[in-house]
Amino acid sequence: MSGLARIAVVAGLALSVAGAAAASGPELGELIVKKGRLAGDQHLAGGTVDVLGRVEGDLTMLGLQAGLDGEVSGDVTAAGLLVHVGGGVGDDARAVGGRVVVESWIRDGLLAAGGDVVVVRGSRVGGNALLGGLRVTVRGDVYGDLDAAGARVEIDGDVRGATRVRASEVVIGPRAHLHGELAVQGDAPPRIAPGARIDGGVRRIAPPEPPGTGWRGAAWAVLLQLGMLLAVGAVVGAAPGIARDATDRVLRAPGGAGWGGVAAAVGLLPLCAVTVVSPEFVRGCPRFMKKAQQFADKNRGLLSTIHPPDKDGVGGRHLLAVLGEKKLRLV
Repeated sequence: MSGLARIAVVAGLALSVAGAAAASGPELGELIVKKGRLAGDQHLAGGTVDVLGRVEGDLTMLGLQAGLDGEVSGDVTAAGLLVHVGGGVGDDARAVGGRVVVESWIRDGLLAAGGDVVVVRGSRVGGNALLGGLRVTVRGDVYGDLDAAGARVEIDGDVRGATRVRASEVVIGPRAHLHGELAVQGDAPPRIAPGARIDGGVRRIAPPEPPGTGWRGAAWAVLLQLGMLLAVGAVVGAAPGIARDATDRVLRAPGGAGWGGVAAAVGLLPLCAVTVVSPEFVRGCPRFMKKAQQFADKNRGLLSTIHPPDKDGVGGRHLLAVLGEKKLRLV
């Protein structure tokens, strides 16, 4: 996967978590089940969120488990430890989690990131698919281009566009039909099973430039930390019950009282995470900066809880931080 594709994965992850954070819902200890016809956009947060009905609009879900088994006429954005996107999606689908399972007909594009990302057989993505994770498995059909990155990537479905993979291990299954070129960047050539069809041939790509070099490396580092910052801000700002519940469980566990100080210290460390955006990065990524500004303009409520990212610092630098200057100094 190209550097720009990797950047898109992290940007999508950040936006997915941020979008879910904006959802107004109960504490994340509850079960949320939605059935029937739901008019308008739906923003749901709970310990377990399960949508079984039809949503006439966009759907945003945030939970330890988030699942769609109904239909959505617009976009779907889901974040959680376990995310399941089933049913039908009328526009784009974006999902991030520890394990992401896609079992759906998606009219447009799919962006998914997680430890384990699976597109099951029988699924269909009408547009492009951009997938990143430790393990990525694609057994469904992709009508556009497929970009996938991970330690292990397996493709055993139908891909109508180009297929680009960056992984240490690449496996092309016997039921795979890649209509375009297969471009692979990895430590070893792909393992192609008998019966697999690759109409556009296979091309090996040279290893990428060392991490952190050039403006692409800088963009990758900035967006990675931006995703982390938005994720922490999402939990702290939109669902403080998660932090409270986790702390309560530690303290109430046998011998847990002795760990109270450790739990508090570990919980504060992510809030100290900051990154500095240099003027060189701003000049080198005009398209990204435009998208970031558009996102900031649409989500002023969320951004008001963190350090102002558009505030100029020394030498034209900008600071990305979950906390403002006063609270950051206190932490």
